[in-house]
Amino acid sequence: VYYKKGVAENDLGKYNAALASVKKAVELKPGSTRNINELAYTHYLLENEAEALLNFDKALSIDPKSLTALNGRADVYRKLKKDAAAAIKLYAKTLELDPKNKKANYWTGWCYNDQERYNDAIPYLKKAIEIDNKYVSAITELGYSDYALQNYDDALIQFKRSIALEKTELNLYYSGLCYVGKKQKSEAMKYYDELTKMKSDYAVKLKKKIDAL
Repeated sequence: VYYKKGVAENDLGKYNAALASVKKAVELKPGSTRNINELAYTHYLLENEAEALLNFDKALSIDPKSLTALNGRADVYRKLKKDAAAAIKLYAKTLELDPKNKKANYWTGWCYNDQERYNDAIPYLKKAIEIDNKYVSAITELGYSDYALQNYDDALIQFKRSIALEKTELNLYYSGLCYVGKKQKSEAMKYYDELTKMKSDYAVKLKKKIDAL
């Protein structure tokens, strides 16, 4: 019950309340990797790097094949430590155990994009999409790889596919940027209009690019 309460509180963004609940769950069942991983995740949400890593390591000492803990450690390095290179190595440990792990493939691709290694990112993002062909974030990220490589037509294929599933600020913004890259102002303006309707800050950014054409 304490575990489920903590999960619900994390989902609601009540991280400090979740921390108290999950700590109680761990106290009652100290050998449960599920409880320890949730405690680590709560610390991650609270941006407590050291505590998050300590608890993910504790979960791995009980179950060295805990994919939740392996991905969790990688997430800490990616998001909190801002160390994409270290995160890639840690996601690789998940992929050794589970090559079809959607999350590890996606975030590996994301980290390669973050390092501007766009060609390295593409195979991982394609793998994530192969696993889940409705993975909007992965489809958008693949489009970004192509955009960064100035393969605008390929990028637009991915962004349009992503938009068909769910309109987001990112897939609309980068679609507009692709048309800026192709010097098609009127097409780019369509995405500016969409972003304006969403009251997105990306609308202003895109308009500056369009006006510079």
